[in-house]
Amino acid sequence: LIFNQKQCYKIKTFDLSKLRDGEWIKLELKSAELLKLFTELNKYYEIFERYGIRRGETDFVVTPKNVKFVILSFLQNPENFAKLQDLRIEDLKKLNLISSVNSLKNMLAVWQENKDNKDEDFWQEFFKQNSWLIAQVFSFPVVLFRDKAYVGGKSIENIGGNIVDFIYKSGFTDNILIVEIKTPTTSLLGSEYRDGAFCLSSDIGGAVSQILNYKHQIQQNYFSLKEATPENFRVFEPKCMVVVGRIESELSTENKKRSFTLLRSDSRYVEIVSFDELFKKVEMLVNLLER
Repeated sequence: LIFNQKQCYKIKTFDLSKLRDGEWIKLELKSAELLKLFTELNKYYEIFERYGIRRGETDFVVTPKNVKFVILSFLQNPENFAKLQDLRIEDLKKLNLISSVNSLKNMLAVWQENKDNKDEDFWQEFFKQNSWLIAQVFSFPVVLFRDKAYVGGKSIENIGGNIVDFIYKSGFTDNILIVEIKTPTTSLLGSEYRDGAFCLSSDIGGAVSQILNYKHQIQQNYFSLKEATPENFRVFEPKCMVVVGRIESELSTENKKRSFTLLRSDSRYVEIVSFDELFKKVEMLVNLLER
């Protein structure tokens, strides 16, 4: 007999050593039972690998070093979610806030480590994973619609074609916004023209020309693209934005700051935003939340 606190079970046992040659027994485990067996065993293996075998009862204290392991272990057991019901709404809000602040800080850490990263693919993937970072620039709610999107331009021989980095879409009008990503190391200004006046760099000039061509292509091919796209979208004079360069490292003089500000303000169809401006907003948000 096996007893627990609530009831007792009568277990019928069989001594396997009494089996004769040619005799056998069948042990059946359903898939759900087998999954539970391995899941529970895995918990004990993790504890054994981390702490070994200790005699008696042991109390474990949550510290900054093991808090990540404790939280992950808690979340891996679905039965623990019911225990969250015992928490107050205020406690859950604090957990959500702490999680949000830490995510933002991790984003700032990535920025600090990659200010000189010249790999466009790295930034493409980063902004894809953190699409809200670009979305916050616009004055109305938008969501990421497509990344690496084809907007037209192929010839009859099926060569060429234009691929834009990101297409966002308004949450209310379905109108799209086109975003092109460069790198933080891309130059903002070219050489001095005269009397302290600077022109935009050839890189920015090329990026502006490129994104305007994307805009032209998607307007020209709208009906064929829409027919091949399951989700609805519109192209009512789409806004364009280029994320490029770093103001803090390049605009070191008043003349450079003035030239860049005037030229950017005069860019009617394409908004130019620097990398450090985007992450400065994240830093301000962290400061606000922590207060």
